[in-house]
Amino acid sequence: ARQPRHVPSRAAPSGRRGRRPSAPEVGAAGRRRGADRPGRRRRPARGRGRPPPRPPPPPPPPPALPPRPRGAPPPPARPPPSLRVRAPRPA
Repeated sequence: ARQPRHVPSRAAPSGRRGRRPSAPEVGAAGRRRGADRPGRRRRPARGRGRPPPRPPPPPPPPPALPPRPRGAPPPPARPPPSLRVRAPRPA
């Protein structure tokens, strides 16, 4: 006996509307599972599921620090000769 086309107790899952006619150019590629012939890809129905997560906000910029001088530190600044204490002349 032929199976009736639509059985209410065994409704097709959402996304598949009953049986699809087998097209000769497709063949069994849509039904066979394999790495080389994946067949019809499952696409989620439009408007279903959760929206994709939003990307996190970019990190705040680092605080502006003055650039570190490279190399040797500058020599200590000598006071001008007018402010230097006159050393007593050695006797």
